[in-house]
Amino acid sequence: MTKGDMPTQQNTIQMPGEDILLSQAAVLPGGFDKSRHPVIILPPSQYPNLFQLRKKDVLQLLRYLTHLSRVWFSSQGIAVLADLTSADQEVVSLVLGLIHKLQASVGKIKVLYLILPENRSTKKHLAKEIQKLQKEGACHFQITLLRNTSDLQTYIDQSQLLAYFGGTLAYNHKAWVKLQMRLEDLDKLVENILAQLPQTLEKLNSLQRQVTSSLRANEDVKVQQVETKKSLIRKDLYLDEALKEADALLEYMNNPHLDGFFSLMSRQAVFKPMMSGVPLNYTKLLKAKRKLDNATKDCEVGLGTEGELPNVVLLENEMKKIISWIDLKGRSYLNSQTDVPETLREAQHLPIKFDREIYKQAKYAGWFFQTS
Repeated sequence: MTKGDMPTQQNTIQMPGEDILLSQAAVLPGGFDKSRHPVIILPPSQYPNLFQLRKKDVLQLLRYLTHLSRVWFSSQGIAVLADLTSADQEVVSLVLGLIHKLQASVGKIKVLYLILPENRSTKKHLAKEIQKLQKEGACHFQITLLRNTSDLQTYIDQSQLLAYFGGTLAYNHKAWVKLQMRLEDLDKLVENILAQLPQTLEKLNSLQRQVTSSLRANEDVKVQQVETKKSLIRKDLYLDEALKEADALLEYMNNPHLDGFFSLMSRQAVFKPMMSGVPLNYTKLLKAKRKLDNATKDCEVGLGTEGELPNVVLLENEMKKIISWIDLKGRSYLNSQTDVPETLREAQHLPIKFDREIYKQAKYAGWFFQTS
C-alpha cells in the first residue's frame, strides 16, 4: 500500500484547495475584536477574486476559517470584517449574500463590521440589502456600520488589525498557507494511522499465532522471513514517518529560531494557535507506537536465532520431561526419601545421604532432560 492509497478520514470541514487559500478572498490573521471574537477579514484588494472563484469555493473557505477559529481559539462565535469603501453594488450584494449563506450553514457569526461605501448610490443599495435580510429574518447577528477605518478601532484594537486598516498585526498570508497545509497533512496522517491501527495490531497478532503454531508442529520457521513481514506491516502504517514529522514540528514550535520559515511565522500572532494541535497529535502517535511496539514484542517472544523454539515452548517441553520422569521412576524414589529422622544422628547424616544418593539422581535427571 502506498501513501496515496491510504484511506482518509473525512473531516467535517475540508480544507479548500491551495489556489483557493492563496486567493485571500478571506483570511484569518489571528486578530480579535474587543468582545474577543476572532475576526475573519474579506480584504478589499481581493474582491475581484470573489467573482473569479465559484461561490461555493468562497463559501467553503469561509466555513473552513470559521472552523479554524473554533479549533484554535475555542471560540463560540466570530466577527467578519468587510471594507466596502470602494465597492460597487455588485460587490455589496455578493458580500452580503456570502455572509448570509455562511450564517445559515454554520451559525457562528456574532457581528458583521461593514465600512460604508463612499459612493452614495452604493450606500443606498447596501441599506436596501441589509433591510431585505432583516425582513427575511436572516440577520441573526449584529451589523455594525462604520464610516471609515478610523471608526473601526472603536471596536477592534489597533494591535489586532492588519496594516491596511491602520493596525500593527503581523501577518504573511503565503507563509500561513504553507504552514497550514503542512499541519493539515499531519492531521490527516494521524487520523489514518489511528483508523488503521486496530487492523495492523490484528495482523501482528495473526503472525504471532502462525509462528507459534508452526513451532508447536516442529515446522521450520525462518526468523528473517518473520522479521521482514513485521517490518512491512509496520511500514504500511506510516507511524514512524508521522512521528518524525510531529517531532520536527514540536521542535520548531518550541524553538522557531532553528528554522528561517518558523522564525518568520513565530512573529505572527496566529502562530501559537496554529501549532496548538501538534502536541496532541504527538501524544496520539506515541500511544499508537506503544501499542504497536507491544504487539511487535509479543511476536518476538523467544524467537532468537533461526530454528530456536520460543521460551514458552521450551518450558513446556522441559516440564513434560520432568513429569515423565516422575511417572516412570521418580515417584517411587521420592517416596522412599520422605522418612523423617527419629534421632539427631540420623538428621546429621541427611546431608551425606543427599550428596551420595539424591544429588546423584538429580544429576541423572538433568542428563535425562538434556539427552532424551
